[in-house]
Amino acid sequence: MSEFMMQLPDNCPPDVASQRELVVYRIVKTNPPTLDDFKTHAQLGLAPHVDYCRRCSLSLFDSYSNAMHRLNLSPKLGAHVAQATLTPAHGLISPVNKAGHMEWWAYKGKVMPDEFTVSDDEY
Repeated sequence: MSEFMMQLPDNCPPDVASQRELVVYRIVKTNPPTLDDFKTHAQLGLAPHVDYCRRCSLSLFDSYSNAMHRLNLSPKLGAHVAQATLTPAHGLISPVNKAGHMEWWAYKGKVMPDEFTVSDDEY
């Protein structure tokens, strides 16, 4: 079994999370993205009321438009939307929710900002 990028609580990630290959979008502050754009809420000390397992994941979206919608609702999250293709080697990803949001529990050493390309001009 692969090691995750941070210590996770028991039963985390949830059983519904899976390894798969897919194109994902992430809200980032910098262009190009840096490791600082890939810190979890747990690492940043944010959202203490949210389940700790979820706080240990990184937010992703299934489309540029869903990521932009979230960014427009919460501009403090960042300034850009970056795209990448994740594979099973990157970690476990939750199913997509109604807002197009997913959670990524990354394997240690698999958060690589250079794999993400800012795609602000997609639409």
